[in-house]
Order: sequence, then structure tokens, then C-alpha cells
Amino acid sequence: MLKNTISSLCKAAAPHNLDDSPEELTIGVEIELVLLVLNNSKYKRPNIFSNGVSVVYAAPFEGLMEVRHAIHSNTALTDVLVDSREITSKEMYKKWLVCEDNSVHLTDDEDSRLERSLAHLGHSGSYTPFGIELNSPIYKLSDQQKWSSEIKTVLRAVQVHFNKPGSYFHILTNGNTGFHVHIGTKKGGFSKGSVKTIEGITTVFERFIDQIHTASRISPLHHWSKPNTLRYNNNATKPGILSDPLAWWTAKIESVETWDGLKRALDCEVRNYAVNYRNLRKLSESRYAKDTVEFRQHRSTFDAAEIISWVAFVGAIGKYALRTPLDQVKRLLKQSRNPKYSFAELVLDLSCPPVVINTYISKMNRRWQQSTPTIGKSSLFYSLAEYVARRNAVDVHPTAVAVVIWKKLHGAYPQTRHSGRANAGGDFHESFLKGFAKTNWHGLNLNSYRSTPAWGPTEDSWDATELELDGIYQTFNRLFK
Repeated sequence: MLKNTISSLCKAAAPHNLDDSPEELTIGVEIELVLLVLNNSKYKRPNIFSNGVSVVYAAPFEGLMEVRHAIHSNTALTDVLVDSREITSKEMYKKWLVCEDNSVHLTDDEDSRLERSLAHLGHSGSYTPFGIELNSPIYKLSDQQKWSSEIKTVLRAVQVHFNKPGSYFHILTNGNTGFHVHIGTKKGGFSKGSVKTIEGITTVFERFIDQIHTASRISPLHHWSKPNTLRYNNNATKPGILSDPLAWWTAKIESVETWDGLKRALDCEVRNYAVNYRNLRKLSESRYAKDTVEFRQHRSTFDAAEIISWVAFVGAIGKYALRTPLDQVKRLLKQSRNPKYSFAELVLDLSCPPVVINTYISKMNRRWQQSTPTIGKSSLFYSLAEYVARRNAVDVHPTAVAVVIWKKLHGAYPQTRHSGRANAGGDFHESFLKGFAKTNWHGLNLNSYRSTPAWGPTEDSWDATELELDGIYQTFNRLFK
């Protein structure tokens, strides 16, 4: 039945492609990873710059060079750059770049587990974690074969290189690692109308888009990808508007006439929203702004199909924003209050390509399965890899995701409970809950979560994000043994 549904949706989407926008869209990706290196490794580390000059370097640059070496050794790409030390203005965004990312790390629980595992196996040395970010060149969205092929190749190269049997290295993605997509235009940037459309779609359909992400990354507590609806909460100061809050918010955004007004409304001083506009030159004070809209919500993953599908999905939002008349946009946004409207219909209305349907519609209907590590049991990192794989699987399970959405819609998080609304319904009108999910979701009574406190602290921070991850894992791990 599911295969027939997906097949019919793909046929409906078949006429759509990635190059029918009146304005050429560009994309770039940033993939965060955690690299672990055993410090007493006998491995002879490469220390050659791309220009052939032998150098001595220290951590964290050492970890970056390791990743560049992995890509060069396992792909046809031979000009990967490292950090800002090898970049000229002419090369910026034209080649793959390996950067340090201090926001990426193991959780305390993962760190302790690895230390105990190494001690148990009799390993006498310590290890060094490196926060890594892989930045792609700028691609044309329409050149899907090129960018999808290169993303697959790079991910496969680093995963294979660092996870070999007996390796002194391990590379992984966890709840602290994200995957960001920048979309831009070849000429002129996005108009005010296009920005308003992107904000409208990603805010009023947040509960749909949340369904294809992990529980931790849709949480209001996540420090690095705050939900778009928090912009509304930050602006909703009058109790009277709460009878239909998102209708008020979209009308407010639509009424803004200047770039300065839009900058204030979209809180462009903060970049850590799920959709970040502060890279747009007209909304930024930085002369280094990329003139892109950045989508920060997706988890990092080695699943190339998931990454390609998310790029195609946000690309479809960008195309829709550029080419769709305002009256048609308004009709689409009204569908957010239609209880029968679904994510599948949104995908079709945005003219997403079939790859989006194949990945996300099947994912939303797929039962949770235990993930398995990509390394053998003899590896020094196996215990950690097994634990992280299970945490990642619980984080993406539809039950865990549904509970976080449910709590957001009912105002169970302090960030989504407006002070002017006294009842337990939070900021969101009850109509938003109709058709979203039955009270019994995959065997779990969601009503039991309506009045429960959020996991972890009440304010977003690194600690809150980590505690939320721990809470999600402890809560749902018991359900799926």
C-alpha cells in the first residue's frame, strides 16, 4: 500500500524539476562531524599542504588535515582546502573546504562511555575529539547530478577512511552535529516578497516539516536550530492576537514594507534559528554576508539520500518563493489550518522532485529499527559507536518526534507558552492540533505529555541541548527494546 502511495505521488511530481525557476538558484552545504583520534596512535600522519610544502602542525589543524587526506586518498577530488589558511578570495566557495567547528563535540555521556571503554580494553592513551565541518562549493541547484554525486563521494570517503578495522580514528554524527543548506540566487538576491514567503511556509507548516526531522533538533531547547515559531512568540506581546496566532504572524510579516522592518521582525541579530536570514546582505550589517538563506534544522548524517532530499526540499521552497504570485502563496498558507492537509500535499504544492517523496514519505511511515554501527566489534570505538547509533535511532523515531511536536503545540515548553495566554493550550490555536496526530501514537498516550515539563533546563544552551538529548533517549529507549 505504501509503495503504491509513493509511486502515485512520484508520478504527480514527475513533471517538476529543479531548473524551471525564472531565477537560477544556487546551493551550498555544511556537514558537521565529530572526529576522534587516539593520541598514542602509531599512524604516521600526513603533514603536506596542497602546494606540496612539508609543515609541522598542531591540533586542531591536525584533525582538519586528516580529513583532507581522507578525501584526497579516496576520491578524485584533489584540491580540497583546509580552514582559512589556504583560501584566497578567488577560491572562496569554489572548492570543498574542511573547517574547525567548536560547537561540535561528544556529549558528556558519550565522552564518559568512550573513556570507560578504552580503559576496559586496556588502551593506555587518551584521545582527541575534533569538531569538523565540511563545506561544499557553490553549486547550481539545477545541476543535481554534480552536487549529489560529490556529496555522496565525500561522505563515503571520510566514513570509510576513518572507520577501517583496527583504525586509530573514528568519525561520527551525533545529536550535536547538524547539516546546513544555504540557498541563494545568481543575481540580485531574494526580494522582500520572496523572504516573506519562505518565512510564511517554514513557520505555518512547521509542524509538518518537524515530522521529517529528529526530536532533538525540533525542540525549542536546541541551541543551534531554534524553531521558526519562536520568532512569533518573541513578537506576540498582546493577548488578543492569540485567537489565531499564526494568521496574525503571517499578516504582520506581509505588512512589513522595509528591509529594516523585516530585519527586526525576523530577529536577524540571531543566526541560530532553523531558518537564518542574517546572511542576506539587505538584512545583514556584515560585508562578508553570503547573500543566502540558511536552513539549519536538519541533523547531520552519512545518509546521502537524506541529505540530497533535504537540499531538494529547501530548494523547492526557494523556487516557490521566487516564482509564485502573492495570492497563490496566501492560498497555500491557509492550508496550514486545514486538518486534512498533509506533508505529502505540501510536497506536491511546492513542486518538490520525486527524490523528496521517496525519502521522506517512506521515512515518516517506516517503523523504528535498531541502527547498527558501521565498524566491527573489534574496534576500540565499537562501544561508543553502538551507543551513538542507538541514540540517533531513538532521536529520529516517529514517537519521540511526535511527542516534541505535541509539547510544542500545547505550550509545554516555556519558550512556546506566551505569558498572555492563561490556559494550558499554549500559544497555538487548538485547530492546529486537529488532524496532526491521534492521541494514541505508536502505542504511546500523547495526552500524558500535555502538562509534563520539558526535558532539561528552561533556556536554550549547550547544556540544555545535551540534557534534552539525554531525556529523549532515556524516555524512549525503554519503549523499543
